Amino acid sequence: MTDELVGQWVGDLRGTDIGNVYVVVLDDAGSKQIDATVNVAGQITKLTGHIKTENGIVQAELKQQPTRQDEDQELGTGKIIFDTISSNSLTGRWSTSNGHAGPIRLGRWDAGQSAASPEPPAATPPEVQAIKPIEIVAREGRLPNLSIYRSELEIIVTKMKALVGGPNDVVVAAMVDGRQIRQFSKDFFARSDLPQFITNINLSLNDGRQPITSVMIVNLTDKIDSTFFVQSDNAIWVSGSFSELEDLFRRYTNPAFVAVQRHGLNANNIVLLAAIALLPDLPLISRFVVLGVTFLLVSGIAYLHRWLTSTKIYLDTELARGFLSKVAPSLASALSAATILGLIAWVYNTATLPNLQRLLGLH
Repeated sequence: MTDELVGQWVGDLRGTDIGNVYVVVLDDAGSKQIDATVNVAGQITKLTGHIKTENGIVQAELKQQPTRQDEDQELGTGKIIFDTISSNSLTGRWSTSNGHAGPIRLGRWDAGQSAASPEPPAATPPEVQAIKPIEIVAREGRLPNLSIYRSELEIIVTKMKALVGGPNDVVVAAMVDGRQIRQFSKDFFARSDLPQFITNINLSLNDGRQPITSVMIVNLTDKIDSTFFVQSDNAIWVSGSFSELEDLFRRYTNPAFVAVQRHGLNANNIVLLAAIALLPDLPLISRFVVLGVTFLLVSGIAYLHRWLTSTKIYLDTELARGFLSKVAPSLASALSAATILGLIAWVYNTATLPNLQRLLGLH
């Protein structure tokens, strides 16, 4: 059987790596020597070894040939176990010492045939040529800071399970009482020690397929931008799942609240501009007073904005989203901003009059 291996072979490998293979098998006094050249994503690797038969299994044990760049590195080894051997085609399984593996198919390419024929005879079987390289598609969406309640969090988990499918449960990672916990959602929701709310939570799920899994991740946090992420080798599924999540999170997003979150700190710019306009007309001591008041106003606006617009995930089953919970943050932010801007306008108008100095007790 091994005599049929002698000759030149070309084909493809699949699995954890996708590439082209050129193999030469020589008969060296009854021993079959094999030289393989592999091209994976433009990176050429040359291997050499021998073919042997043990317990009726034909396999090739290969060792990477060193290059100048590899002189100081430990070189990898590989193995090909042949499943079928015929005069024109070979099929088998390949693996490497670093854990890579997959199927391989080769077609005979005898010396001189490439020159005599414009097309390689059986160089790559048609079914192998039809296999397209795997393309991974990923999409990430950004979310504003959100307030999510327990029932809504359970809806998000259920939606993720419905979209991803497969046997796996959603994995929940969160900080609870200063401890980082990581549990399946069914175990997480069954806990009796959950706080009233947390400010960071990560939900992740994959469908368990091999070698490419479909992945969905939702990360809600007040530290950086909250995001949701979808990845798969199925572009249609990625597009549809991304739209489904986008529509779901739109339910929990208040446009007025988002506007306050994005533009609320512009009030600080107005405060600073007002201070700059006041300072040239004030004596030295009054300037220090105005700078102090400006610092307090800027700090207060920043603290208020942070407190009202931070992400909160409410885990208390007694809490639910109502009318006030929807509008209260935006209403409070708007009223606070209006009050602060009114105060700035009053200070500015007063500062243009000598009364300011008397109010400050400086004149």
